[in-house]
Amino acid sequence: MSMTGWRLGWLCGEETLVQAILVLHGYVTTCASTVSQKASLVAWSSEAEEARAGFRETFRTRRDHLLALIHAELGLRAVTPDGAFYTMLDVSEYGSSMTVAEALLEEKVITVPGAAFGSESEGFLRVSFCAELERLEEGVRRIKKALDRITR
Repeated sequence: MSMTGWRLGWLCGEETLVQAILVLHGYVTTCASTVSQKASLVAWSSEAEEARAGFRETFRTRRDHLLALIHAELGLRAVTPDGAFYTMLDVSEYGSSMTVAEALLEEKVITVPGAAFGSESEGFLRVSFCAELERLEEGVRRIKKALDRITR
């Protein structure tokens, strides 16, 4: 429901684990604000269900568009996510994820180096597809320009 940062959620799991998490939670937070709690009630309405369906379709379209561009324009492998709004782009043939991410910054493309997620993600960049299709196309053009400057 586009409520990122509102710090609302729920927890399901094994009872002993949930109890331990609740103890920790009690020491690191007080509670979600009243405004956040009241506003989140809308997320359970039928109108919200329709909105979520629209959001899912929008992000599915953006994901598929970006992945097709990556394949056609860059010839690189990217992970097809099922629920996230970003992909992991394999840039390992160009160097470390940090080196490639820094090269992309020169073209004003912001990514997250895979190394930030642990050693198993090294060689990948996290690339968001939260933008409009035209901006995704421009982003891929800029990525290509940056990668063309890097020797394989």
